[in-house]
Amino acid sequence: MSAPRPLVSILIDNYNYGRFLREAVDSALRQTYTNTEVIVVDDGSTDDSRQIIAGYGSRIVPVLKENGGQASAFNAGFAVSNGDVICFLDSDDVWQPSKVEQVVRAAEKFPEAVLIYHKYQCVSESLKPVDRVRPSGVFQGWIDEKVRKSGGLWMCPPTSGLSLRRSVLNRIGKVPEEQFRLCADSYLNYLVPFLGPVVGLDQCLLAYRLHGNSGFSSRALTRDTTFLQQHLNRYEALVASVNSELRRQGVPRGLDLRDHWSYQAFKFKLHKTDRLSFLQLAWRALVFPGDPTLLNRLRWVARFSIDSSKQTLGLELRPL
Repeated sequence: MSAPRPLVSILIDNYNYGRFLREAVDSALRQTYTNTEVIVVDDGSTDDSRQIIAGYGSRIVPVLKENGGQASAFNAGFAVSNGDVICFLDSDDVWQPSKVEQVVRAAEKFPEAVLIYHKYQCVSESLKPVDRVRPSGVFQGWIDEKVRKSGGLWMCPPTSGLSLRRSVLNRIGKVPEEQFRLCADSYLNYLVPFLGPVVGLDQCLLAYRLHGNSGFSSRALTRDTTFLQQHLNRYEALVASVNSELRRQGVPRGLDLRDHWSYQAFKFKLHKTDRLSFLQLAWRALVFPGDPTLLNRLRWVARFSIDSSKQTLGLELRPL
């Protein structure tokens, strides 16, 4: 007699995305894998999100809370969840129907894996494809040394491409709420590869919606020194929080921002006295251990060179 398949908790975090929320929830409810619970955490929305949530009745588990940010939404959703696998979904994104089935198959095939992710398609507000599927390549197995040598940066998934075992989330405990009102997924992506193997799926299982502030647009803002300094501060806080948790977990070596390409590129643009040179940054992009695809790294070097010559430096290493 075969063992029962695991319960999967789908955790949807929402704040004032009522215009997108139904599509996200419907994509979770339409999964071909049916042993799921759908938890929708509303983080103090002031639009019509709560009316939309109420309309689903018993088909979902609602968690209605005061506004506290993304980490607090993650923590509140996880606290009421029961699944062996937790799949995160931002309320402005949409999954393919086979998403959870593919994640469960990977979890069953690789029982030691703590993080399972997959490729995604950037789309417009109306869900029309924008650019190509990302990332170009995915990782399998232990990638802790690659992540360490990258200062934490790697071609990781956005929130809606991230699935974690309950055991690793129990081990971590709460995501720090004050530090991660935004970008709580970055904390998990930088931290979790030190706690077990990673499995990247080659399938594109997510429509990642670009709108407003959801997509990073460095080109329009690279002359804004306040913006650049804010990102330096964000990376410093992120790495400090991850290193604190790594010490608590007994991991002997942490992350170093001297190895973090995007952090160093922001310093380059700000003309910091301790910045790396153009050639050093170009070489680091070429040998960047956080991307498994050589062609992609060559694209980064070419883009970095072109953007630097035009003074419109594309500062983020993002999946291509």
